[in-house]
Amino acid sequence: DFTVEQLSTTAEESYYIPCSGDFFPNDHFRVYRYNFFPIAPFPQEGSPDNPIIYWLDVQARPLTQNQEARFGWKTRDPSDHFNDDATWVAKADPYVGDEWRELRYPNGHPLDGQSMDLAFELTSNVTTTKLVIDRLVADDWKCKKKTPVTDAVWWGSYIGYQYKPCHGPFMPLPVKPDYFLLTIWEDVPAGADPLVPFSHPEGPDPIWKYKAHEYDEVLVGYDKHPEATPGATSAREPVFRYSVRIPKEKWFMQEDVNNIYWFSVVAVYEEGTDPIYDWGWTNHPWAFNDDAVAGFFDVGVNDWVWDELYDQLGNSQDMSFMLFTDPECLVGGNAGPLEYSDWVTWGKPDCWCYRRQCRGDIDGIQTGPFWVAIPDLNIFRNCFNVFDPVLPPGCICADLDHIKTGPFRVAIPDLNIFRAYFNQFVVPICDQPAIYTGPYNFWTEP
Repeated sequence: DFTVEQLSTTAEESYYIPCSGDFFPNDHFRVYRYNFFPIAPFPQEGSPDNPIIYWLDVQARPLTQNQEARFGWKTRDPSDHFNDDATWVAKADPYVGDEWRELRYPNGHPLDGQSMDLAFELTSNVTTTKLVIDRLVADDWKCKKKTPVTDAVWWGSYIGYQYKPCHGPFMPLPVKPDYFLLTIWEDVPAGADPLVPFSHPEGPDPIWKYKAHEYDEVLVGYDKHPEATPGATSAREPVFRYSVRIPKEKWFMQEDVNNIYWFSVVAVYEEGTDPIYDWGWTNHPWAFNDDAVAGFFDVGVNDWVWDELYDQLGNSQDMSFMLFTDPECLVGGNAGPLEYSDWVTWGKPDCWCYRRQCRGDIDGIQTGPFWVAIPDLNIFRNCFNVFDPVLPPGCICADLDHIKTGPFRVAIPDLNIFRAYFNQFVVPICDQPAIYTGPYNFWTEP
């Protein structure tokens, strides 16, 4: 089922048959537009963050006995060229994939030899779910080791819900969130923001986020409700512990020891879900650096507006959470058995897990704008061409390719890597095989 409409045109149209090479310049005027309305529309699976490229194929079988009647697919404006050329194949049913050939303008055409695209337009119904966050709470923490964040645990409760085993009246159970949105933000230290005197997350966007659809929820005890009347049955509320094991491809990679980050947890309910009781993140007395903060997103300034968190007595508050790391950073990655064995032999040095170690970042510290700088050079010079049996332990970080070259761990191949990135403003992380083709790309960017 389709409709056809003839388009108004005064331009002369040409016809090209790629399988025979026949080209008929300026031999007709009529151009038609065909509109299709499929009963079962094709569901696209791409997204702005993970686009997918598809190909559209159009074939026509004219209802005529005239063997000279042919259908030709119009080309489109060459200035609107996208990606690769259009393609054609002689066998239509069935066809063999390796027989596809590129379409280019034929001899005799003004665009002879240039790429050819075909004219079509696809329409779709936009079905998106916009995440609306009414309130965001975040707390700061200090990176103490350059290993990935692999697991997260936090505590929370449902406001108004009272767990009463064997007692009435029965209360409906809480509706668990559809998922928790976990985010990590960079830090704006106190005094760095002229408008906000206390430290807070740097916005408007976090540097890492993960939608935890699979999580454990376990009742672990009770806590006092900060706004309840003393002695009332509602003075205590059940507290749940939540645990999430983050998939390896989503681990958060810490940039530098002693960096301060902010962690936030948001309970997300899909549209149409009635949570019955609002979920809240459990707080506890202040423990580190600045207070936790709560904020909302101000569309007018395109940023978050933050306030410090205090309890009802004005005491500073932090949030209840724990982050875990896995020192076995090479397990399950692209490291080969020999590389892993060497890593274990050297005591599993953290530096082999640095995000830019395979590019020459030996100390894991950014010096001004450079990740590979003079401090790395000093270490490299002291370790270069030193025999493996007497190689000081710290020199294993200068083994950039993780391969022993003759009797040396730090040798010419490592020097070539170091020279390529020394004092370069942009040093890619080790998970970009398009730039670094060695076998040591063991990190995936969150």
